[in-house]
Amino acid sequence: MTPSDPILIYFFHSLLFFLALLRPQWAILACLAILPTYLLKLSLFGIPTTVLELSIYATFIGSFCSLLFFKSKNPKSEIRNPKQYQILKHQNSKLFDIWVLNLFRASSLEFRILLGGLFWPIAAWLIITLVSALFSENTKIALGGWKAWALDPILVLILIIRFFKPADHWKIIASLSVSSAVLSFYGLAEYFFRPWQLGDGRLDSVFDPANYHAMFVGPIIVLAIGFILSSQTPRAWKHYLGIASAINLIALIFTFSYGGYLAVLGGLIILGFSTLNKIWKKRMILGVLIIFIVFLALAAPTKKFQDIFEYKERSSGHARLEIWQTSWLIFKEHPILGVGLNNFETLYRETIPRVAFPPLEWLVAQPHNLYLALLAQTGLLGFLAFLWIIIQFLKSTNRDTRNASYKLQVTSFAAMSAILLHGLVDTPYFKNDLSVIFWLIVALTIIQTRHIALKNNQ
Repeated sequence: MTPSDPILIYFFHSLLFFLALLRPQWAILACLAILPTYLLKLSLFGIPTTVLELSIYATFIGSFCSLLFFKSKNPKSEIRNPKQYQILKHQNSKLFDIWVLNLFRASSLEFRILLGGLFWPIAAWLIITLVSALFSENTKIALGGWKAWALDPILVLILIIRFFKPADHWKIIASLSVSSAVLSFYGLAEYFFRPWQLGDGRLDSVFDPANYHAMFVGPIIVLAIGFILSSQTPRAWKHYLGIASAINLIALIFTFSYGGYLAVLGGLIILGFSTLNKIWKKRMILGVLIIFIVFLALAAPTKKFQDIFEYKERSSGHARLEIWQTSWLIFKEHPILGVGLNNFETLYRETIPRVAFPPLEWLVAQPHNLYLALLAQTGLLGFLAFLWIIIQFLKSTNRDTRNASYKLQVTSFAAMSAILLHGLVDTPYFKNDLSVIFWLIVALTIIQTRHIALKNNQ
């Protein structure tokens, strides 16, 4: 999809830059509200890009220029470790000013402090995926994938951990929930009033196919429900989050994405078991059993459900098995660094005839499995770097139920679990919006962990 008026697009990004210059938080929230604009593609100085990507860059540059040109009203860093803080403090009285004025001297140390145990895993992920792209057969395409799925979302992570405090997290979730609910409402209207426009009879909103809408709203639903349960979310916004979640849930149902169902249900079960009392846990178990029984009763007779377990002829189960076998073969032939981000589709077409000919699916953008996608495109090194990120994320999650921020950290953990569960049957990372949501969840946990460490040191 290409925007009809590039001049209008550039004008929009100029406005976003100035908004970031004056009100960084507002610009970041606006950026999060327009995640699906990655579907609007254009070219800047001959380099392919998207409206979302330019929005991230405009917001990032504007936000940090605000620290240089204006007296910052942004929340100061919550780092209070005496030794680390004194190292930075003697260079400049403001941690934010150090990042700009002493970039080469202080930024590395500062990022290590801010990111904590996630600094080296994130650095490894960026470096390995970049090297993988540089040594891939199609470097241009791979660098485009690296820019969209590695660099850009980490810029969003940096923005969030610098300009948001724990008390502001509900604003992030509200921005995501309301904007996704608008897309879901559009999808529902299309599903019920213009069904002839749906290729396979499933709700897809602005995405294609429907699975992408399920991958988009899944973690957002879990985050929103978690923040509804949080005492830090303003009461009025809890109602809006509830309405948005209901719309997103209804839309998710009509995507008929079983992976989406599994992801959201799994995330909500984790959230429920971690936050509810014994009585509500029993009620939740009963509710899950009822939902499961009703789902089986409705889905079992359908061809879509039966095809999952059918590995003959042209069933979806058989097609997916061919894709997974081909993905594994691609990994075995490129085991260290993979084929480079965004190069899977080309290598798949070259490799699939050796697995099955004629194949059931010729055009496959991703392997329908997050972990095979990582192995095939980033190799064993990239897969281990990603696994390292997940391990450090889990280690950062607070387990003290007495802590006031426990529910918020459990919410982030449940949303991440939803993504990882969905990753068993699809690739809920390798799209611009999905990768931003992934790193946004990581950012929320980093801020909460830092906040808890600060309170414990006081």
